[in-house]
Amino acid sequence: MHAKIIQDNSWFGMSMAAIHPSLLKICAPRTKIHLFKPFTSEYKETMQGICYFYYRSTENSFLRIETESLKTYNFSSQYWYNPQHGFSLNVAVGIPAKINLNIQEKSELVIKSFLASVSMITGNPTNNLSGSISILQSNKIKTLEIPNDEQKQSEFGYAVSSGNYFNKNKILFASGAPAWKFMGKVEIITSSTEGLATLHTLDGHQLGEYFGASLTSGDLNNDGFADLIIGAPHYGDDTGKVYIYLGSQNRFQDYNPTIQGTGKGSKFGYSLSCGDLDNDGFLDLIVGAPWEEFGVIYVYNGNSIIDEENNLHMSQKISALEISHKVKGFGFSISNLADIDNNGFLDIAVGAYKSNHVVILRAKTVEKTQVDFRVQPTILRRNIHRISPEFCFKNYKSINSQIIKNYTIKLVVDSKYKRFTYNYIVWNIPITERNRQIFQYRYSSQGKTSTLTNPNWNGCTTSHFNVRSDIHNVLEPVDITLTYSLNSYSKQKSNASSADNFCKLCPIKYVGQREKPIKLLVPYEIGCGKDTVCNSDISVTTSVFGVGTNNTWEIGSGDITIEAKLQNHETYNNTLAVTCDVGNRFYKGAQKIIQLDLEMAHFEVHNLTNIGQQKFFINMTLKSQTDNHGKKQISIPVLLKTNVSTSITGKTDKDSYYLTNVQKSRKNVTFQHVYNIFKYGSTPIIEGQVIIEIPIQIEDNDPFILLKLPQLQVYGISHDCTSHEIPLILDTPTEYFENLDVISENKKYNDNTNVMNKKFKRSVNQWRNKSLFPNQLQKLNEYNIRNKDNTIFVDCSNEKIKCGKIKCDLIHVKSAQDIGTVTLTLTMNLEPIREIFDTETVIQFSTRAYVNIIKPSIDTNVFSVLTTLYNVKEENVNEQLNIWIILISVMVGLLILSIIILALYYMGFFQKKRKLELNLLNINDNNAEQEQIIVEEINEQEMLENMVANNENFS
Repeated sequence: MHAKIIQDNSWFGMSMAAIHPSLLKICAPRTKIHLFKPFTSEYKETMQGICYFYYRSTENSFLRIETESLKTYNFSSQYWYNPQHGFSLNVAVGIPAKINLNIQEKSELVIKSFLASVSMITGNPTNNLSGSISILQSNKIKTLEIPNDEQKQSEFGYAVSSGNYFNKNKILFASGAPAWKFMGKVEIITSSTEGLATLHTLDGHQLGEYFGASLTSGDLNNDGFADLIIGAPHYGDDTGKVYIYLGSQNRFQDYNPTIQGTGKGSKFGYSLSCGDLDNDGFLDLIVGAPWEEFGVIYVYNGNSIIDEENNLHMSQKISALEISHKVKGFGFSISNLADIDNNGFLDIAVGAYKSNHVVILRAKTVEKTQVDFRVQPTILRRNIHRISPEFCFKNYKSINSQIIKNYTIKLVVDSKYKRFTYNYIVWNIPITERNRQIFQYRYSSQGKTSTLTNPNWNGCTTSHFNVRSDIHNVLEPVDITLTYSLNSYSKQKSNASSADNFCKLCPIKYVGQREKPIKLLVPYEIGCGKDTVCNSDISVTTSVFGVGTNNTWEIGSGDITIEAKLQNHETYNNTLAVTCDVGNRFYKGAQKIIQLDLEMAHFEVHNLTNIGQQKFFINMTLKSQTDNHGKKQISIPVLLKTNVSTSITGKTDKDSYYLTNVQKSRKNVTFQHVYNIFKYGSTPIIEGQVIIEIPIQIEDNDPFILLKLPQLQVYGISHDCTSHEIPLILDTPTEYFENLDVISENKKYNDNTNVMNKKFKRSVNQWRNKSLFPNQLQKLNEYNIRNKDNTIFVDCSNEKIKCGKIKCDLIHVKSAQDIGTVTLTLTMNLEPIREIFDTETVIQFSTRAYVNIIKPSIDTNVFSVLTTLYNVKEENVNEQLNIWIILISVMVGLLILSIIILALYYMGFFQKKRKLELNLLNINDNNAEQEQIIVEEINEQEMLENMVANNENFS
């Protein structure tokens, strides 16, 4: 068969790896191969995927196809097609950079000769449906597949990596299958002369987290074993999580640290990379979160101790918003690290897929300065008239002598009592790697400035301060303070900067650089004991009030009172760290009680990620010497815990709208979605937002929703919210909407007078004349927005629908009684509905809201509000009938009535009345005869009664 390569939409550059600085392997996994027999209509097509070798030197450059994956096809397999070869790629062992390739011929045989010492792994995630990997070693390709009867569509080979995880001298390979049983897994693979075999399997931890979607390897703790880092970007609510498996002899270590993302939907861990950014011997981890805002990457520094108490430290967070507002999807991909500007530090390239950008981030040296500070003598006696402070700089050298670091150092002595001839000195010291310095310093009292040249400075400087002769205060100790700062950098040579003014050799300040001044105290001898120095033997008892069991305080719950009782032998000038003076002198046997009422209303959580393990310390310090060594400082731990939670509910003003398709004057419909946010617990919210997602358009077409910018209402007080990519109505909606009649759910007509905004950012007429979903509505079935019941779902779950966001700050929701309310007034254009939708269409439009609490970090819920719009048929609407229809209907009715009357007449129906009248007359005659008989009987009875009465009277 013959083959034709179709390169359209091939995703060229989806995966790349450097075999040598002059030789790259570049893959295009969606390249199609058209297989056919000449002069016949028989053909087959497969999304095969192709990789290329790209060579470039000063004399020659070419691009050659890797043909091994194109030679054979197993048509007997049911799922032989669409392997997507080259979807992922990793070079385990490349060609050393010191070897000069100098390839003059374009022949594949020449390239193969240089690949004999190379080991690399390539992923084919849809090969034979379940996925596979292929490993190239010694110019031989070995393949490993997951059987289909175990798990179909597991996407084995979606991400690959390699490293010496279990043996310092043996390279193993790692391949991710993120769809394995809907949880994901990663297999550790060993290669031998017999083939490939799975040595160890790591399983996912949560359903749907996509464990193994990204992989990288590197020695984070510098123990000689490579560590495997696995990304699970869909962990939680797409927050994302990174798992770190520390390599060791024959297995991974028992403790495996994790790093979890903070923003919902950010997909933290979508991309990973590893390299020594700061040249400290420990590899650093770079993690991408492309859906956090417009994209963010995080840098975590490796260190020698990584355990339960010492996890990786985040040293830098780089957001797309810091680079440019045009960059979107930043962190979607991260390159391997390489020094592209030859300054001795590795640089990275970060992809931003949504805006089609690649951002180059260049690294440079980090300035770390350590200073030792001491003074002689350590105790002032009456016969000593001078003190000599000395400071020494350590670990200050620059990587290149072209850079001069300009330090300002200030030494202040006895600033309060001024018992010396001058009380401070300021140095301006330019330091280079060769340690040849020029000092400029000035004295405060005379205001002089002097210049000294010291060609062999050893990093230490000693100065002398003379005691004045007229002092009387010999009780207070002498305080000495040293401050230093790195002010600026200067270049000795012009090539320190590049053409884009990036100073590749200028260092930046170390994040952990000490900022606080260094202080020393020199006490006077005042005749205490044989050594003339008063030593304290202090005992302290403390009590804490306003806390719970085990000194646990619930943040925001109330104030704290601390009581300290001190007992001591004779000493002087004892103070607490809260600067409560307990007297000078503090005599032996004395007892003092100090009660501190701490007002805790403004205590903030700050960056406490594990609040239960944090402690709030209260220190007591002494300026005198002590007999009981180590008792100069005490601590009262107060365990902090948070008690805060949130919930969110929502509703709509009307669940459904019935829209008629005959009244063309109705231009739009306006409805409301209302969300309520409830806060529980006493701990305040330091940083958090309620985020509402609103569908506004399909892909890049014009929006079909307008919104009046809402506000967060808390007890009648309004707080502004911000919008992102949503067309806004700037004025009050009731003044700017056109007339609109809607039929409520009970199908009664109501008049709602609305007017469209005339002042929003785009022209109103232009917006009205455009379709709701312009021409893309013809593709609703393709987008999976319309279902079989002819219902169209407009929500943010479909990637084809573009959504905007409303963000409202929740720091205004302070107490447990506060309720935050956000009301969305949404306007949808109705004209395109009648023009494009058929009469039976149902539109289900929904918004979604969730609470993102960053400080303190808590889990929150998501709530959606749905509004349904029904398009009513024309026959369901009352219309005026024509007169001729009415006349014909009446005539037909009269004719039918006449026929019925005649039929009843002939059936004798109307003669029943006469018979009834005769029966009634008979009844009346009979009744009269009965009445006459009754009257006669009554008369006879009365006559009889009268006769009886007369006889009784006669007797």
